[in-house]
Amino acid sequence: VDAVIGAPGLCSRLDVLPGAVDGVRALEMRADVYVVTAPWDGLFWAGERLAWLDKHFGIGKDRVVQTSAKHLVRGDVLVDDRADTVAHWAEVNPAGAALLWDAPYNRFDSAGCRVTSWSDVVEIVSRRSR
Repeated sequence: VDAVIGAPGLCSRLDVLPGAVDGVRALEMRADVYVVTAPWDGLFWAGERLAWLDKHFGIGKDRVVQTSAKHLVRGDVLVDDRADTVAHWAEVNPAGAALLWDAPYNRFDSAGCRVTSWSDVVEIVSRRSR
């Protein structure tokens, strides 16, 4: 696993989830969108992730925060697939909307508000920005 994660090209080969590009575009019409992403070990991951985000979403490095301490990043909404990250962020940002992106590995976790689609996220952000 370490050899695969540490090798060049892993991040750049990742597919975009269906609906993600349109979902992010819809969010950008309603709010300032920043990507907060946990770094992985390896020489290539961080740079490749920046290039991947720019290529697929037009999100430049000035709108990307790479940290495992996502709870330290202030905002109105956080979307994450890890229940512990969502719960910790919600504790520190009680006025924010902490959204847990539904995934097979977190189905039995409870933290924040579970979302299953980009339209869920856009609807929540839209209600908060009115």
